[in-house]
Amino acid sequence: MGKKNCISCNVIFETKRNPQQTYCAKQSCQNRRKHLWRKTKLEQDPDYSLNKQKANKRWQQLHSSYWREYRARHPTYTERNRQQQRERDRRRNKLLSRHDASHLAKCDALPEENALPTGTYKLIPLDEQFLAKSDALTVKLFLITNSYIEDVSLAKIPPYSSEPDKAVICGS
Repeated sequence: MGKKNCISCNVIFETKRNPQQTYCAKQSCQNRRKHLWRKTKLEQDPDYSLNKQKANKRWQQLHSSYWREYRARHPTYTERNRQQQRERDRRRNKLLSRHDASHLAKCDALPEENALPTGTYKLIPLDEQFLAKSDALTVKLFLITNSYIEDVSLAKIPPYSSEPDKAVICGS
């Protein structure tokens, strides 16, 4: 039919059936074509994306022990993964060192228009590697606005007061 350049490898090829063909017959070029088609389809077609998610979830439910068995059959993969995770943790901890306080909460970090509403929340402690623990505490949070600081008697309560019903105001 005609000769074209493959848009993947730039090799000249002859189109045999489809004049709109843009990829040559090489396996690597066909794999790239299929990959780009799937990626575009996932981005543009919500039904396709939802069906893929459901199929993945169904497979995971039917094969719930797959990764446990895979790790048991591939100890070198498992050990390499653990070492890489330790390295990622080490780099993260280095970034969050004691000299860098950017990971600490600030009293004025949350603007009032985005403030959490008063309510009951789960407080999940982090360990020294900044990983969330599975045990959570239930706490009640109250929104304290700037106008609340006007009550001088509350503003003078020291941190870690033995009076649990008293609030500690940041910046007082």
